[in-house]
Amino acid sequence: MTHRPPHGFQAGMKVEAVDKRNPMLIRVATIVDTEDHRLKIHFDGWNMDYDYWVETDCPDLHPLAGVRIQRGSFRRRLCLRADLIWLV
Repeated sequence: MTHRPPHGFQAGMKVEAVDKRNPMLIRVATIVDTEDHRLKIHFDGWNMDYDYWVETDCPDLHPLAGVRIQRGSFRRRLCLRADLIWLV
């Protein structure tokens, strides 16, 4: 068994995640559950039918970056993928 370092993700954290039903899109999501090195992702503003589990080292998941707070609420960012490079 390979040792995996701590990942730092926690339930309630905001992330950017690839929309599995439309992989060209990256959406703002919330981690709603964790299980070892797996995370349950919920897309903000969508129902639970779109939630999915992902490994913490999945390249399609990153801490939230580039979302602006406007009047106390998140302004959703929707990105189209075109050889996207994540800036962390």
